[in-house]
Amino acid sequence: MNKQQEHLNAISSLQGRLTKENKAYMRKLHAYLMLASAFHEQEERATELLLSIYQDVLDAQADGQSAEEFLGKDSKQLADELLSDLSPIRWYYGLRLIGFLALI
Repeated sequence: MNKQQEHLNAISSLQGRLTKENKAYMRKLHAYLMLASAFHEQEERATELLLSIYQDVLDAQADGQSAEEFLGKDSKQLADELLSDLSPIRWYYGLRLIGFLALI
């Protein structure tokens, strides 16, 4: 099992411990971060970040804070900030991705 899969399994386990409200917030963040990370060729790094965030949200939840209170109202903005540190995708990978999406 590769490292990314291990992180995804750990995230899945942590999700089950979140409140309904926090689970909904984290699902949005998770989906956006993973989709956007594909444009940076950094899915593994994004998964590591997500695992860390899930752990932090669980700690905040134990202290009575919601994910929104802890991370901010805009999960998309948070994901964009996290991804801004990652290198962008190379242009030829971008073209390949666009072509793949066009086929779908």
